[in-house]
Amino acid sequence: MTETPLFENRRYCEECHCLLPTSYEGTLCPRCLEQELFHQVKEYIQTNNATAYDVATHFHLPLSRIKEWIDDGMIEYKDIPGHKL
Repeated sequence: MTETPLFENRRYCEECHCLLPTSYEGTLCPRCLEQELFHQVKEYIQTNNATAYDVATHFHLPLSRIKEWIDDGMIEYKDIPGHKL
């Protein structure tokens, strides 16, 4: 009978280093994935002056999620004449 070291099969998030379940497929935990997505969305909006609908379509996200980020003050749009959320 061979012994397996206690921490050999452990996997950790590449970003925050929290412990991931052995069955988890990704390299980032759900919280870090959400943060990464949020930063990509913010950058996309700034680069493209995109509407909430444009963002939802580009990232394949529900529009309600984008609206939630807006309502929470996480995303702000510049006041541009004729530019709608």
